[in-house]
Amino acid sequence: MLDAEFVAAGHDDDDGILYSDASEEFFEGLKHLLTLTGSRRSGRSIEVELPIYTAKLEALRELALLNKKLMTKTWSCWLDGRTHCMACHACKGRQEFLGGW
Repeated sequence: MLDAEFVAAGHDDDDGILYSDASEEFFEGLKHLLTLTGSRRSGRSIEVELPIYTAKLEALRELALLNKKLMTKTWSCWLDGRTHCMACHACKGRQEFLGGW
């Protein structure tokens, strides 16, 4: 419906340890599935982008610090609440990664 060219996920390689739908195997399967469908207008399959899986952490940290306003729109918490719980593994990792801001 959106005529999307790609789907982006912000998982890192640790997420697949606890969640099967964040594992490398899951994304390989998803990539295969998306070759069977795609954009009707373009005729291309929908790509799966996993920028954090392969990125250098320092480069990501610099990018995040340069885009603090954008980072406020992202979600890391494992819980589905109004705010980050700041207690789960993902929240603690996010705080450590972002240097506490």
